[in-house]
Amino acid sequence: MIIGITTTFVVEEQKDERVPVERVTAEYVRRVAATGAVPVLLPPIDGTDEDNERVARELIERIDGLVLAGGGDIAPARYGDREQLPETTYVFDTRDALELELARLAHELDIPTLGICRGMQVMNVALGGTLHQDVHACGLTAARHQQSPPYNATQQNVRLVVDSALERALRADPQIEGPQRTITVNSMHHQAVSEVAPSLRVSAVSDDGLIEGLEDPTRTFFLGVQWHPEYLDDNAPLFLALADAAR
Repeated sequence: MIIGITTTFVVEEQKDERVPVERVTAEYVRRVAATGAVPVLLPPIDGTDEDNERVARELIERIDGLVLAGGGDIAPARYGDREQLPETTYVFDTRDALELELARLAHELDIPTLGICRGMQVMNVALGGTLHQDVHACGLTAARHQQSPPYNATQQNVRLVVDSALERALRADPQIEGPQRTITVNSMHHQAVSEVAPSLRVSAVSDDGLIEGLEDPTRTFFLGVQWHPEYLDDNAPLFLALADAAR
């Protein structure tokens, strides 16, 4: 069983030289491997949108499940915003093209998919939803949603929708208490879902009203969260649920 993980572009300092790198943090690989699946990285290629959409079509035929990883921002033009705010940064057209097509195809073909932070936003945009470019610039909240390390520390309460796929996946989580199914998670984002794509449903909301979880109940497993479960041991059931759906 192969689960693909999308990558992020960075420029690293290596022996006094700046080297462009496509990478993913080790936590993603570790969580996927712990389920018994084989993790495979899915980088974009230099080229046009059409080039990366072609790559996505070939990749989707070779994987059993998909993790849309976190990273930089999606180009606002992809969801209909004419203006790009100064707060919107680390935008890479090649990554957008690849991941939006991967998300569309995964949804169409019912490939089990877990979207994390940016990955949840990709799922929403791919299916026709929109984003707030910056939660503070848009006046949505005064709360800080970009915590500093350590990333396995939790700081934000999230209310899960009872009997959603997200709540069912985390039901074994000892943090979950009471009828509202509130959990505490980490938070590392400045953008947020605005209009929810027609085929998706909200499965989690933060105390300040931001959408923290999306899913499609008509699919085997098509689920996204705004936080970073790869850093949280108590969130390992999310990766197990992805792998179980992909088997």
